[in-house]
Order: sequence, then C-alpha cells, then structure tokens
Amino acid sequence: KRDDLSTVLAGYPWFLDWGRDTLIVLRGLVRIKEFREQVVRIIRAFAGFERAGSIPNVIRGEFESNRDTCDAPLYLILAVRDYIDETKLLYDDEINGTKKVLKAAAMTYVASAAVAIANLLRLLTIVGGRNRD
Repeated sequence: KRDDLSTVLAGYPWFLDWGRDTLIVLRGLVRIKEFREQVVRIIRAFAGFERAGSIPNVIRGEFESNRDTCDAPLYLILAVRDYIDETKLLYDDEINGTKKVLKAAAMTYVASAAVAIANLLRLLTIVGGRNRD
C-alpha cells in the first residue's frame, strides 16, 4: 500500500516496487474481480510517476529515478486496456487522470520510432554507398 494507492512488491526484500514486473502482474490480477480495485490503485500509483512518457523501473519510497526499462509504459497501456476489456467500463469511469500519462507514453514511443527509423535509413544509406565502391 502506498498512501491510498497500491503496488506489488516483486523480489522483496531486495526490491520494492518493480515497475515492469508489477505491471505484468496486473494483466492477471485484473481478471479476478476481487483485485480490480487494487489494479486501479496500482495503475494510478505508477501513472503518478510518469515523466516524459517513461515509467520508473524501481520505486523506493518517493525515489523513482531508475527508468532503465523501455517496456514498462507499454505494460501500463496494456494494463489499462485489459482493465477496460474485463470490466466493460469506459476509460474515465475508473482510471480518470491517467489519460495524459498514456498519451505521453504513446507519443514517446512514436517519437522514438521516428528517430530510430531515420537513423536506420541514414545507416542504410551509408552502408549502401560503401557497397557501391
């Protein structure tokens, strides 16, 4: 429990709130009616740590600088989608306030993909030019 929010401790006592693992667990927890309220609190907890589209990989109290995960934001998006699929509730009914977090995460991936594609095309141009010689 984190204030009025919830979390999953993965790897206790060595790790506390482990972002990626916690968000993966939500995919199963959401299928059990008795855990859906906790699922919403966990989603809200991790959404509250979003910065520039990223979600922390490890949270220790309020310390959340470890963001060495590229897929935690995707698992957050999946957790919200799974919640909506399981409950048949509209997005804003239960998880209000996380929409901007999900949008930031999605836009970060879109921007990253655009940069990656541009770099790949640049590399292919360089390699292609060398093969002609």
